[in-house]
Amino acid sequence: MPRNGLPKSTKTATRRRLLLVSAVSAASVPDRWLRPVIESVLLPAHAQTTHAPEPADPIPPDPAPSCSLTPVSSTPSTVAAQTADEPPEDFDNADINFDGCDSLSLAVTDSDEGLGGPDADIVLSVDVDPWAGDDTSDEFLTFDITHLGGPRWSVLSDTFGGVEDLPSGTYSLQVERTGGGNEGRQFEISVTVTVTTVDSVHQRVELSAVTATPL
Repeated sequence: MPRNGLPKSTKTATRRRLLLVSAVSAASVPDRWLRPVIESVLLPAHAQTTHAPEPADPIPPDPAPSCSLTPVSSTPSTVAAQTADEPPEDFDNADINFDGCDSLSLAVTDSDEGLGGPDADIVLSVDVDPWAGDDTSDEFLTFDITHLGGPRWSVLSDTFGGVEDLPSGTYSLQVERTGGGNEGRQFEISVTVTVTTVDSVHQRVELSAVTATPL
């Protein structure tokens, strides 16, 4: 009996079986190590319901300015208003209206219409008083300012020097848009005012050469 208690034949058989297993294992190992292919990954429950934030839409560029950056001339080029018969005391005004962009218009309106409605863009309104034929009258060949600025315009400065009994001449005013769109834009409005007599009672005021120049 050998020292380890096993017959020699048993040890030989066991050694052969170990050699056979080693040979089979060596045959099943590839020559090179290959990276395993992962077909899917199972995420935790909370990770499966969490989505990465979508990229924000790009900020669109500022639109190109649509308003004119050069002086704007009025349409029509001239407008005239004449004193009406009294009574009633109903005088027509010659008005300048401007939208702060490219629409500069002249119009004749009734002084009783005030500043509402279509006159919301009014910048300047003038009229003339009836004349009684007295050459010394303060109202002879002069005009009055009915509105200087309006609901959508603030007057920064002007060259009128008053609002009543002004002579014919070329005047200007600097204004800033305060409502109705195009707020903050500033302009210099230039206008030529001409007063003439119609007859012994009526006078006529005309606006011409009206321009709005961006500041």
